[in-house]
Amino acid sequence: MAGVGFGAVFSEEEEFDEIPESGVLELRNRPSRVLTSFRAQAGFVLVVVVLWLIGSRNLFAMHLPLIGRLAPLDSWWSTWRHFFASWSANGVGSGSSGMPGYGVLGFAGTFVVGRMGVLPRLALVGAVPVGAVGVARLLRGRVSNRARVVASVAYLAFPLGVNMIGAGRIDVLFVIAGLPLVVRRLFELLCVPGFRSGPYPEPVPFGHRGWRSTEAGQRMAAFMLVALITAMAPATLVLVVLIVGGVWLARFFEGDEFQRRVRPWRLLGALLFNVAIFLLPLTIDFFVAGRRAFEVFGLARGPWTVPSFADLVRGADGTFGANWTGWLLPAAAVFALVLCRDQRRAIATKAATIATLSLVLATLVAHHWLGSFAPDLDVLLSLYAVMIALLIGLGVSALEHDLRQSGFGWRQLVASASVAVIVVTIIPLLVSFASGRFDLPTTSVAESLSALAPPKAGGYRVLWLGGPSVLPVPGWSVEPGLEAATSTNGLPGGDSLFASPDSGTMDKVLSAVHSAIEGRTVRLGQLLASAGISTIVVMNASAPELAGVQSVPLHPVPAGLTSALGLQTDLSLELQTNSVVVFANSAYRGLVSASVAGKTTSTQLLVSGTSAVAVPPAATIRAGVAPASAFELLVNGTALRRTVSDGWMPTYAVGDQSTTPSAQLVMHRFPWNGILAGVTLGIWIIVWLGFGLIQRLEWLFTGRRRRVAVARHARKEDRG
Repeated sequence: MAGVGFGAVFSEEEEFDEIPESGVLELRNRPSRVLTSFRAQAGFVLVVVVLWLIGSRNLFAMHLPLIGRLAPLDSWWSTWRHFFASWSANGVGSGSSGMPGYGVLGFAGTFVVGRMGVLPRLALVGAVPVGAVGVARLLRGRVSNRARVVASVAYLAFPLGVNMIGAGRIDVLFVIAGLPLVVRRLFELLCVPGFRSGPYPEPVPFGHRGWRSTEAGQRMAAFMLVALITAMAPATLVLVVLIVGGVWLARFFEGDEFQRRVRPWRLLGALLFNVAIFLLPLTIDFFVAGRRAFEVFGLARGPWTVPSFADLVRGADGTFGANWTGWLLPAAAVFALVLCRDQRRAIATKAATIATLSLVLATLVAHHWLGSFAPDLDVLLSLYAVMIALLIGLGVSALEHDLRQSGFGWRQLVASASVAVIVVTIIPLLVSFASGRFDLPTTSVAESLSALAPPKAGGYRVLWLGGPSVLPVPGWSVEPGLEAATSTNGLPGGDSLFASPDSGTMDKVLSAVHSAIEGRTVRLGQLLASAGISTIVVMNASAPELAGVQSVPLHPVPAGLTSALGLQTDLSLELQTNSVVVFANSAYRGLVSASVAGKTTSTQLLVSGTSAVAVPPAATIRAGVAPASAFELLVNGTALRRTVSDGWMPTYAVGDQSTTPSAQLVMHRFPWNGILAGVTLGIWIIVWLGFGLIQRLEWLFTGRRRRVAVARHARKEDRG
């Protein structure tokens, strides 16, 4: 009787049919009172929105800590410049193509009138709700409005979103916001039952009105959407493969009538090819990165820092959802799979298959069973979250429709349990609203380091070492569980938001660190001095532990790293806490230095492209920037001959002059990257205009020609 009562709560009509198998229970004409009208549904959504705003109230004005991907953005113009730049400061310098993510951020900055500081706050506050709206759109026309509302709330309550806000992972939040839209478009293209049953309209020429609704237009819209998200989180491409492969595999278990209409692998090939074109700079970087190419999808974490399999099932990569309540939403999804029938069963089978594939891949990555291919675990869990929400929406629809076809029995008991689970799972979400910032730290380890700059520094780098989930700047893998990255002249900023998969000359630094860990050197400082590294920061947590203020889980570096650094004769320990260990490099000689034969010391120089400085006569100048071919040294306006030392460092010999020479280091490089970025941007604009805008703008040209023709005709008549 209780089971039927819970089922009646989610009934689409106003009453349940009587249960024929039960002669004792006569339940009929019992009205449904919960979320049955548009007014009730709109009111519930409004309450959820208000509660979410209350729960994120402090994110609007609080200082954003330097954790995750919350490094302060540069200005709107500078962000675009990073996209077109011929050189970036990542590592020890790189001539790789500008990462497309800068273009996405620059485009987004246009809508906030260049106020770039607003973008990370919008992502923290709005990404998960936008994803919840995307879940509602994913289920539109497949289930009732009530089921869509419940699925959206389940997506909000899933632990991943809250944990990513607390970790400052803007890249993953971008995936959480856009992935439901990607799933909907791919399901339509793959003819998943309920998503598209009829044929596409007749073909329309590219650029004309109606092209968007054709098959070519719909495919291109999906390609552009996937490319947009991939620019921020490249592991999105792995999710696309899982979606297509999951649909293909599920049709072996639960066939449908539309499965012969499309060829999934052909669609996947077209998608990967087009995304590669839309993200051409990243594609080129991927193919020239060699053995590090697959690191573009993510870096391997240490086995001691990855979530357990139980946490992966709960979708909890963090503190939220790591207790027994985290099992509720996956349990509700399993109940939904049991309850669904007919067309809903076909969709549910595909969602369950995709969710299983994402969990299997996440487990393989967590155990390092795929080598250097280690897609970001949190991005993989975002697909799992979408499938869980989709299953819950289908389960609510099954409660509304499918249960009436069976008598009272185990299905009604399962229905009762699933409804109770959905209600209880909201409670932990409400508790997380207490801090007003979803436990985002108020300060970070990086910001607490106020003395990173060496005395009288003319330019320096900081080497950051830590787990991939801890460092505030993207970098490259030294070994599983240890990432290395650099920042120039202080903390990471808007010029180091993305790291090219091609590590280039940074391999010298990575190799030096690895040698120290293996005990093959005690002069690490000397090996790093050529790169201008003055400080080494080892991070075991993204934020410091503050009693009564913030509690941050520790993700320690591999065992032996700190002790290996302590054995180096040219490194001195400056600071050591549970969260961070800082070493100073006594062999540091400056980012750009000048040395004279016969003298044991080097002079640090502040040399840039906009100013010239005095250098000692007959000096040898070494610049810790790469690639060497991109820089030349002007002495009294004349370019000096460049040689290369240590296999990568540009070196210049200053002649013995009677007066003190003046030197200026400038970048001299043909703007191939700018041209490539311009071509990529042009492709985006042309395809975007092709969605009917070319025809709409045609009057600009036809109208002008018409006016010219009329004027010529009038002149001829006057002459006649």
